[in-house]
Amino acid sequence: HPRNPHCRTMHFNYRYFETEGGQWWFGGGTDITPVYVDNDDMKQFHGTYKRVCDNHDTDYYPRFKKWADEYYKIQHRGE
Repeated sequence: HPRNPHCRTMHFNYRYFETEGGQWWFGGGTDITPVYVDNDDMKQFHGTYKRVCDNHDTDYYPRFKKWADEYYKIQHRGE
């Protein structure tokens, strides 16, 4: 974690999976954890991932964004 609270922390974790039957896929995810939210940073972060997703399927970004929002929600803090 940064000493400067204005410096955003990014975490990403990508993995490659392959079965003995020849199936393969990539898994993992990325998040940005700001102490102070900067709207321009959020627009860039989400815009970058939306463009990448849209290159493959325009349904991906809204689907995966919803999934991530639900996964990373901190229920007891309402975040």
